[in-house]
Amino acid sequence: LHRRLVRSEQLAQEVSCGVERMIGGASVAYVDVLARSGVALERIEATVEEELAALAATAPGAAEMERAQALIERAWLDQLTGVQGRADQLARFATLQGDPRLLLGAVDRALAVSAEDVRAAAAAWMRPEAKAVLTYHLGAGEEAAA
Repeated sequence: LHRRLVRSEQLAQEVSCGVERMIGGASVAYVDVLARSGVALERIEATVEEELAALAATAPGAAEMERAQALIERAWLDQLTGVQGRADQLARFATLQGDPRLLLGAVDRALAVSAEDVRAAAAAWMRPEAKAVLTYHLGAGEEAAA
């Protein structure tokens, strides 16, 4: 998604994706895109939908999975380097999962996710009819005056 929106088609300045975990096991996945000036937001939204549909149809390749797993592992280890980070994660697992000991195997569980698991999750949960789009216009008053 980043490769296409930022590098290839230069529709966006930056793209980030993530998951907000909620108490009780429910989660919200998000895609955050900072559009380049002058790019139609409908074009960006259509591109995101195309990429998610492609992910739902075809599992990521081995190189993409390896890169994603390396990023996940590094981010996780960064979170746990300090006492405060470890305390935050223990509290998160205690609150959200009911067991702070689940922290111990979190990286292994994340790294055990297969390319087919990713494809299946995209197919099940990242459908266009399940989306909500929030649009923020920075400097909209200035653009209207120009």
